[in-house]
Amino acid sequence: MNKERTINLCRRLVATESLSCEEKKIADIISEEMRNFGFDEIRRDKLGGILGIVRGCSGGKRILFDAHIDHIGIGSKDKWSYEPYGARVVNGRIYGRGTSDMKGSLAAMISGIGSLSRMKDKFCGEVAVSASVMEEVAEGVGLAPNIEYFNPDFVIIGESSDLKIACGQRGRAEIEVSVSGKSAHSSSPEIGINAVEDMMMVVNRLKKIKLPEDNILGKAHLVLTDIISFPYPAQSVVPHLCRATYDRRTLPDETEEGVIKGLISEIRSIKEKSIDAKVKIVDSEYRSYTGEKIKFHKFIPAWKINIDNFLVKKALQGIEKTGINPQVGYYSFCTNGSYSAVNCKIPTIGFGPSKENLAHRENEYIEIERLLLSEQAYKNITLSLLKI
Repeated sequence: MNKERTINLCRRLVATESLSCEEKKIADIISEEMRNFGFDEIRRDKLGGILGIVRGCSGGKRILFDAHIDHIGIGSKDKWSYEPYGARVVNGRIYGRGTSDMKGSLAAMISGIGSLSRMKDKFCGEVAVSASVMEEVAEGVGLAPNIEYFNPDFVIIGESSDLKIACGQRGRAEIEVSVSGKSAHSSSPEIGINAVEDMMMVVNRLKKIKLPEDNILGKAHLVLTDIISFPYPAQSVVPHLCRATYDRRTLPDETEEGVIKGLISEIRSIKEKSIDAKVKIVDSEYRSYTGEKIKFHKFIPAWKINIDNFLVKKALQGIEKTGINPQVGYYSFCTNGSYSAVNCKIPTIGFGPSKENLAHRENEYIEIERLLLSEQAYKNITLSLLKI
């Protein structure tokens, strides 16, 4: 293992700003680095993601490792102790936006899987690294073209898991609740219907909603994240419309239809007044850096995999050979794994070097020791699954 090469690759990725839908520069770098590491095939999909493939002996299964290459913004720069894109090394850590979420994982994948290009007689099958785009705004969308092309038997998501095998996650739904009223001059409010006042009744009712619980993934959640009235700003007018946005964290077996019906039923149970309310899943549209437009329906399903699954067992064996005490855990946030596990029904796990709570915060960092351990782990997981 060339430690400095892996560290320098991570730093180069972190030093390259790559906000969602603006990933071209880093995609070019990834393509170049994969070529330098000896990948047999490198392709760019229509959304701009990169897929690098290493082939062993003929026959065997296909494994796809995925790491998204976009990141959230830096927020307030004055809250950072180090330059967000400086990739500075301090006390065994690399600091910068995207170190944990998740350019460290990607660097480890490229380096670890790239090293297998010199060990083609040691495994049968194919292994790919997917550097997917737009995950921060549209989970799963950037992974889809690479799964369609490569058709993997197993998928491993590199999101931070504290060096544990992540065997599932809760899902996420972005929900819009709209309440209609009747406009009137505020000097004569009795002839109008105040949509904000009606929305307050809805919000208070939804606070009391009983949500399901999973014995492994925990409780479902419903969190109010935004509320706005129309017209806005209002001057001497009773608002005729009010919209609220909710973040609903879902559990396996919960469906979009069931989630929506549950909210509508709760609103209809309000006895004090009949409220004109509508509930829907939010749709958004994005344009990738290649110019491709995508529509994203913001219902990302939950998933989990049995710990006795072949993929989990073999991955744990590979991790143990790395010198890591193999453990099983679960993600608390959403990942691209929803697409592979639920939409494509491909056995999926997660494994990443860093800790979940380092993502989306100032002074984000990755520990170099964990970076290098994950590089070896990705390589050993592959050999465990595809050994001759």
